[in-house]
Amino acid sequence: MNSSDANFPSDNDYQLVADDLIRLLEIVFVIPINCFVSLSGMLANILNVMTLARLGFKQTMSYGTMALSVTDLTVSSLQLTSEICYILSYILDSEIDFMSIGLFPVGWLRYAALYISGWITALIAMERCFCVVFPFTVKQICNKTIYAVVLLVIYSVYLGFVIPIIIADRLSWYQVSDPSVSNSSQKYKLTVILDDVDIRLQKLFDSVCVFGFALFSQIILLVSTL
Repeated sequence: MNSSDANFPSDNDYQLVADDLIRLLEIVFVIPINCFVSLSGMLANILNVMTLARLGFKQTMSYGTMALSVTDLTVSSLQLTSEICYILSYILDSEIDFMSIGLFPVGWLRYAALYISGWITALIAMERCFCVVFPFTVKQICNKTIYAVVLLVIYSVYLGFVIPIIIADRLSWYQVSDPSVSNSSQKYKLTVILDDVDIRLQKLFDSVCVFGFALFSQIILLVSTL
């Protein structure tokens, strides 16, 4: 090593916390907490769905509340699935890349359901605002047909963006470099392969659904709450 190289610290010098410690903290604290919150959310939303099913759909708001409970139940279930994939990736030396499956296909579905939940919340808040501002015409503005169509549009927009992304996230086998395996017997692993089309679809989803529609739903929620 010459004197010029000695003046510059290596990349390891900038790492404040070791990778093994970060992984240990995730296994001991982060993943169990996320699993507990996900299970609690699933239980609460299952109870909500059962209660709403018994009460029936006499009011239009019942459609939004039921859709919100089902969507939140989906979010909690997908979050728990992601955490299970993370656990399997840590404890198993499998040919399946559970980490990438939890991050991409399952993660994108959870991502879409999360923003669908935000839009349904904004829709419910807007209906309550109409009940105060237009008490005599709210039944014509927010009838069951219009409510069902709006919910269908919300689901269609987000799933219409996410499903092509999941299809583009194709599962493929790739060769893993393992010194313990001889050249005659190569080791392969099933993982998610990203290409340029997939990356462009993800950027389009972020631009339109996240920074566009999601921001607009929060503005509606804020205005309806004031």
